[in-house]
Amino acid sequence: MHALRYSQANWELADLVIEQGYSINSVNGLGMTALHMVILQDRADVVDYLSDHGAAIDKIDTEFCSTPLGWAARWGKLEMTKKLLDRGADRDLSGADSWARPILWAENGNHKKLSDYLNKNRL
Repeated sequence: MHALRYSQANWELADLVIEQGYSINSVNGLGMTALHMVILQDRADVVDYLSDHGAAIDKIDTEFCSTPLGWAARWGKLEMTKKLLDRGADRDLSGADSWARPILWAENGNHKKLSDYLNKNRL
């Protein structure tokens, strides 16, 4: 969903593509969805848009065996982590053994504020 990946999201084009039947959960060759890809751009507005249009918040990619929350934790994206948790992301889900869990991405990446947040805000 390239219409949403850049600093100036093209909301009209995104709406049109979805209306024409594009699956918001389509994946690329590495199993990444649009939701995975917008994490790196810190696009909380796009997370909201994709979630509101049915994006699978816990879809696991094949590259890192991680959910979008795992991606946020891996790259130290605290605000994206908060947004994804607010939208209902599973903080413990991964597609592999425990090494791909969001908390371990945060800890192994030395993202202390993020790992503290994940540990402190457990349900």
